[in-house]
Amino acid sequence: MYSHIFFLDNPYPNGHKLKDFRWSIRLVPEKGLWFNLHLETEDYYAEDDPDDEDDDTESSWKAKIVWGNYHNCIMSSNYWHAVGFLGGGKKNKFDFRIGNQNRFHLDKLPR
Repeated sequence: MYSHIFFLDNPYPNGHKLKDFRWSIRLVPEKGLWFNLHLETEDYYAEDDPDDEDDDTESSWKAKIVWGNYHNCIMSSNYWHAVGFLGGGKKNKFDFRIGNQNRFHLDKLPR
């Protein structure tokens, strides 16, 4: 079981400890099978070594002080009352028998 999430090119190579993770499914008979995700991390700096210098001035994205301003990460289709994503419907049925072979691509940014 994974206990951390990792973000590309951030100043914390050991990742961020998960505080909460929930994956839920609901059936809406007239629409289909909907998935919701809620992921929340501990504060970015929770496992940080205070003696570790933040000397990266190349990019603000790589600066610990920038990450510290946001404290933690919440990715959620529950927290902000979003609808989640449709995992299966009449045209594209979800098959529990194939397990982890089900694949979803959910990048609909920018909003």
